[in-house]
Amino acid sequence: MGGRSGVLAPVLMVFEAVDALADVPVQFERVLAVAVGHAFHAGHQADAAHLADDRILGLQVAQTLGVHHGALAYLPGINALRASEAAAVRIEDYVDTLRGYRVLHLVGKGSKPATMPLTVPVLRVLEACRGQLDSGPLVLRPVSGEPIDRRDAYRMVARIAKAAQIPRHISPHSLRHAAITNALVAGVPLRDAQILARHADPRTTEHYDRARGNLDRHGVHFLTAYVAGV
Repeated sequence: MGGRSGVLAPVLMVFEAVDALADVPVQFERVLAVAVGHAFHAGHQADAAHLADDRILGLQVAQTLGVHHGALAYLPGINALRASEAAAVRIEDYVDTLRGYRVLHLVGKGSKPATMPLTVPVLRVLEACRGQLDSGPLVLRPVSGEPIDRRDAYRMVARIAKAAQIPRHISPHSLRHAAITNALVAGVPLRDAQILARHADPRTTEHYDRARGNLDRHGVHFLTAYVAGV
């Protein structure tokens, strides 16, 4: 914990704890609160007190929103999907297992195909969203049951923010931004974070790293430990 940002530490702790939770509504409530709260922080440079306040407010979100909103929190907030990518996910896209992992196949920006693993908490929420369906679009409009599009994704994330009583604008990109930033702060190497974000240029991913000047993460520490055989 010593190397973690004081602001991001509670965010990372909650994400780590999610794997131990068996109850989907509870994990949705907690992780959604953190995702929304941290997206607000990442986008507006709020301080730790703002983040804590937003987490508390977000605890009531799951009481008014459904599993489709949950999927739209997880797909950008953990798997860093863009709004159009999250809206386009179909149930058939995540039925495959590769090297022991359930994976999601998608076509991203520039028509580039990608495959990414689904962690247990994400898979649980997607399965709750799927319900009894075996095929077709995953995330549906809560009222009509019709497939969502990119604009629906923005509206649904805006509703998440409204339910959490966050006064400023957040979007699916805010959640994607939070996922990439969290990955870098958690110590994910830049190259791996670039793969998560699916950025063509690593310099784009580097812009998300708010700890670029953190001397605790300087490469000399890792190199010294490697040379010393630690």
